[in-house]
Amino acid sequence: MSHAFYNVLAIDKEGHKDYWVYIAHNEGADFWLSVLTNPHNRGIQDILIACVDGFQGFPDAIGSVYLDPTVQLW
Repeated sequence: MSHAFYNVLAIDKEGHKDYWVYIAHNEGADFWLSVLTNPHNRGIQDILIACVDGFQGFPDAIGSVYLDPTVQLW
């Protein structure tokens, strides 16, 4: 069985970094929704820019948790 390893880097307006690591068996809208809900529950209130690699379901998941972020395809 293969696993995917994802890392998330967040930088706030003051330049402070926060970092999360996720390991997944499969990805999809439900997985990305849980990835985005975790930082939101930790206090991240908005995403200004998300750079993604064309993961299916990711832009929809971002829009359901955060208000109108810019999604840039890598």
